[in-house]
Amino acid sequence: KNQYEEALFKCEDDRYEIDMVIDSNQAAIRALEPLAREIATLGLSSGELTRYRYRLEKRTLNVIHLKAIARIYGDHGTEILE
Repeated sequence: KNQYEEALFKCEDDRYEIDMVIDSNQAAIRALEPLAREIATLGLSSGELTRYRYRLEKRTLNVIHLKAIARIYGDHGTEILE
């Protein structure tokens, strides 16, 4: 292999990894959108500004979704997931 083939291989590998990250982020968004609508409905139905503590069931989000959330929020990912 020459230097151009190596650069092309690295570029293709990076692109594949980015595509995988995008796909996992999209899956997390699809899983979270119904929850966001439900939370918004809870806030609207009360008619006043109150704070709710919303708890998810353990099986609502799978490992891929949790890792995507942790990756997006970086150092605060574990804090968000608690």
